[in-house]
Amino acid sequence: MIRLCAQGNIMDLLVDFKKEYPQYVIDYHECKGPLEKLRTNDVEVAFFSNVIPIPADIIATPYYREEVLVVLYEGHPMEERESISLEELRGEKFIRLIEDDIFDQTFANMFGKIGFVQDVVATVPTGNDLLTMVKEQIGIAIIHGMTETIPEYPGLKCIPLDPRLQYDMFMCYKKDMSMSSAAEQFVFFAEKWIIMHKHPDLSLFR
Repeated sequence: MIRLCAQGNIMDLLVDFKKEYPQYVIDYHECKGPLEKLRTNDVEVAFFSNVIPIPADIIATPYYREEVLVVLYEGHPMEERESISLEELRGEKFIRLIEDDIFDQTFANMFGKIGFVQDVVATVPTGNDLLTMVKEQIGIAIIHGMTETIPEYPGLKCIPLDPRLQYDMFMCYKKDMSMSSAAEQFVFFAEKWIIMHKHPDLSLFR
């Protein structure tokens, strides 16, 4: 059994691993406080961003890079913009995911620094629900993704922030932890998989 947690989408990696090693069980934990989960041995492997400072006792392998994107509905006054500043989002209505650690730690602080609180009109459980809400013009959203990998999506437009805000996601485990053979095999597989999939589409648009 492999105990792990992740901020963001690692499903393609997990599917490919299970196809290669069907004998191992994936025990996926809720990703609240991933660093603490590693240190208390609740999980053996955790995927999280460098929004959380990664300490010296953690081995961190770069997994992918994402940026902050604004999702607008068709007909929104800013839909043709090349980029949008946070200040220009003042007064907008927002849809957000119920659980999004990266959002909680990054975006809320960013909005606080420029002096306004988001007007969240709905929270939803899944990415598909969020996109549906925006498409139906209930509000706009801020998501993670990369402009270069997100495909055209009918009724929606993704626009990067100005200045652009990017962050890196890492596969992490403790230096001094004796991992199970299953976890060791997973880390070995994941390191090769990451090299082969340098620019995965890990956005909500899948």
